[in-house]
Amino acid sequence: MPLLWHDYLRNQETGARYLSYSIHPAIRKVILESDRWAKLEINAFPKFSCKYTARLYPRLVLMAQRHPIFVKKKPAWTTKPEELAELIGYRYKGKFHFGNFQARCLDPVKSDINAHVKRFNMRWDPVRGSGRGSPVTHIEITTNTLGKSHAGSLAEAPKVPLDGEGYERLHQAIQEGTDKYHRIMPSTELVRAAATRMECDVEAVVQRWRAALLSAANRSDSTIPDTTMMGYQLMSLMHDDGPGYAFERWVRSLVKPEMVIKEPRPHSNIVWIKYDGTQSHERAQTVVHNIEPPVQSLSPSEELALCDLNHDHWREMRRPLYEDECDALVGAFAYLRDDFSVSHRKNFLAGLDKIMDRTHPADRGKKIKTMADAKVKELRSLNL
Repeated sequence: MPLLWHDYLRNQETGARYLSYSIHPAIRKVILESDRWAKLEINAFPKFSCKYTARLYPRLVLMAQRHPIFVKKKPAWTTKPEELAELIGYRYKGKFHFGNFQARCLDPVKSDINAHVKRFNMRWDPVRGSGRGSPVTHIEITTNTLGKSHAGSLAEAPKVPLDGEGYERLHQAIQEGTDKYHRIMPSTELVRAAATRMECDVEAVVQRWRAALLSAANRSDSTIPDTTMMGYQLMSLMHDDGPGYAFERWVRSLVKPEMVIKEPRPHSNIVWIKYDGTQSHERAQTVVHNIEPPVQSLSPSEELALCDLNHDHWREMRRPLYEDECDALVGAFAYLRDDFSVSHRKNFLAGLDKIMDRTHPADRGKKIKTMADAKVKELRSLNL
């Protein structure tokens, strides 16, 4: 079944011809109703040397992106070798032989994943039964994201569209400058993706990156302006991992200014102060300290609705969060939606609002993760 349909249309009055695209209704239904998604690294597929790697990789991605809570409950995927062989279409003649399966599938897949996938490692361990030769009865497959960089994540992010003139301006901005760092630039695609995340044009991205390099070179023991990164950290990344990865880490370390919200947020009577360099964060704190957190007056149904990271109330809060911080919050909300935790919702939601209103943006994610992990631990003990 084609994923995308196309048709030719013609304007009878002007004679203009068009291509029309649409998604098959069955495909649209699957996309809209699915609640499990895996973010694949498309650049890894051409590098796989084993044909079974591409068949198993999406399942491994789903495992790798699980929340730590569920990883602790079920850290490994346990399956029989024959069942795994059938799942990935491994063909063999006669009786199934585990040694051949290991040599032709398991080991090559492991090598491919660990060599070409950037977000996680994979390992498999045999579970042997009793009997002659201790035959392998099951396989335990685990994924591990520790120690793996997220290089490439920015390259896969949405990019600011550029026409020919836009690319010309970008290349001109890259060529400008007289210092020794002015040409140490990432690819144009990374700059376009960074412009989307930083909500500015590509020329501004180039200028801010060049300023960050100069700051890191001149004051290595100081924090780079508008970031949580030290100068020596950026220079070390440049030396060890290259300008592309150093640029991504710099983009992720940028501290976003206070959001501009003229009106109270949904279910809130808190008015945020615009941060434009003239109005200080302390002034905003002075205002919100005298206002009662909005969740104190919510009904149980409204509290339940707020236990969703996609709720408008948390829209601006979740954007600068790192992946592990966001996962911790999702896990806490999952527990808070259960009936037994009704009494815990109000305190937790009020705590989130307190962090939002009284904590500097650079420190929010860390505090949110700490509070979410503590609440999950508490609720898990109650659920036992």
